Amino acid sequence: MKRFTHRLLARVAQRRVQTPSTEPITDAATLNRLGDHHLRTHAEDDALAFYLRAADTWARDGFYAKSIAVYRKVLRLRPDHSQARERLTWTYVASGLPIDIPR
Repeated sequence: MKRFTHRLLARVAQRRVQTPSTEPITDAATLNRLGDHHLRTHAEDDALAFYLRAADTWARDGFYAKSIAVYRKVLRLRPDHSQARERLTWTYVASGLPIDIPR
């Protein structure tokens, strides 16, 4: 079931890239998959933008662990990304988890 879900999300994400729509994408899982797609096609700046939107959406909805994982993914790609570092800090504070930010 999990593999099917990932394939379905990949197809939705790819379709969104091929046929842009006027409505904004608000689904965090789709945003994350779009970031993965852009990263595979070597469009790192676009990937980071999608990752940040996904992490912000998950944080806003209270899914702190998912949000933290995506912010950490951004910091692995760009360790000096100050916006991701700041948002990661605030997400840790909101979640009540001990702060563990990569240097």
